[in-house]
Amino acid sequence: MGGEETYRALHTTYPKLPILLCSGHTREAVANDLLSDGAAGLLQKPFTRSDLQKAIEAALSPPET
Repeated sequence: MGGEETYRALHTTYPKLPILLCSGHTREAVANDLLSDGAAGLLQKPFTRSDLQKAIEAALSPPET
């Protein structure tokens, strides 16, 4: 199962689960529907530990209302 299939399976079963996608492709190249609903964040490769930490914190923070 690839990343997109894994995302769809997780999001279907656990719609509130924060998901962080990691890709070497640009945001535009990643399927927009995966990112448009706000369920997933994108961390572009290569990334540093600091980048990863910030992305995880952002994914786990409550959504702004």
